[in-house]
Amino acid sequence: YETITAGAIVAVALFILVAFLVNENKEAVSSFVSAGGWLSVSIYVFFGILAIVVPLTTNIFLIPIGTVTWGPVVTGLLNILGWTLGSIIAFLLARKFGERLHSKFPKLFEFPIVEKIIGTKYPLLTLIFIRMSFPVDIVSYAVGFFTKIKFPTYLLATVIGIIPFAFFYAYASELSFSAAISFVAGALVLFSVFVFIRLIWIKKETGDHIM
Repeated sequence: YETITAGAIVAVALFILVAFLVNENKEAVSSFVSAGGWLSVSIYVFFGILAIVVPLTTNIFLIPIGTVTWGPVVTGLLNILGWTLGSIIAFLLARKFGERLHSKFPKLFEFPIVEKIIGTKYPLLTLIFIRMSFPVDIVSYAVGFFTKIKFPTYLLATVIGIIPFAFFYAYASELSFSAAISFVAGALVLFSVFVFIRLIWIKKETGDHIM
């Protein structure tokens, strides 16, 4: 968990730093990326996929570049496309090669209580909330490996859950330095509060010592 937390902090710091630098050089960045045409779009989506499939990587520092080039709406849609495709790949890999991946790459599965966090009564709603709050790459592997959630449910929850996150960062990258920090910090606090409440609820229902 320490590695994941540190990675999240670094990713957010990179996002804020890149957003500041890009906003200071909008015309130059936009012209350079736009010159690539569809190749630039394809590369952007590819890194979105890669950010989910490859553990502990991220592409959120590229979002400010996308926003200044294509605008927040198009960038948000590209985020949804890349992250959804990446989540599908990660989920299917976990389902098909979960045992092998677990033995070779244990960090992929650092959430042994993920099934309890998601719960069994309302898996769709809870998974949507997790995706909205903290769509980490490892969650895709953990859900595929530790839970019995069906693929259609997972896909629906993924698409719905990442939509706010995708547009959140796209629009946040246009904000001032201080406002961007406040927005991102708010998202992290929201997720932390949810997990804390959810764990207390699970402990009360099952009596398990999970905290």
